[in-house]
Amino acid sequence: MDVVKTQQISARPIEKVIVHPLVLLSIVDNYNRVAKDTRKRVVGVLLGSSYKGTVDVTNSYAGSFISSSPSPSASRLCLNLVTGKLTALKGLEARLKEIRGYLDLVIDGKLPLNHEILYHLQDVFNLLPNLNVSDLIKGFSVKTNDMMLAIYLSSLIRSVIALHNLINNKMHNKEHERAEDSKQVAVTAAAGS
Repeated sequence: MDVVKTQQISARPIEKVIVHPLVLLSIVDNYNRVAKDTRKRVVGVLLGSSYKGTVDVTNSYAGSFISSSPSPSASRLCLNLVTGKLTALKGLEARLKEIRGYLDLVIDGKLPLNHEILYHLQDVFNLLPNLNVSDLIKGFSVKTNDMMLAIYLSSLIRSVIALHNLINNKMHNKEHERAEDSKQVAVTAAAGS
């Protein structure tokens, strides 16, 4: 998990930026929860990848915003929160890779089965929240439906724009053909005289 700093991004030419609909939905949701009908600022962190001039934003999360004075220039983002979350994610990723590697070796028969480790893994899974609570299931359904609506609307908008461009292209081609035909008629009329 690499962190791309602003200086590194500005050194590479960015040709295309892709922001996934879930990111936009998450931003709007955070704004509605935190700062709707107030003058508070909402700051977030965008997570994604940059490859060959394409920035692909796949996730986002809210950051803390601290303002020591009312002027925007004195406001600053709480970098400790961002750094802490990044460090925690890197640590989690490393631990999950270790667990996966161990389980792969056990499955392949290269390591003997250690019941104590499996007991702890089972404890981890048992500590996960019960997802069969009806309110939680309904909440997940509503959230998923909202996300799917955003994806559906973005697909509809893309389709309408594509159709609009297609119609404009067809009209432009017909006008071009008419102009070519009128030039040919004028040339043949001039040649015939």
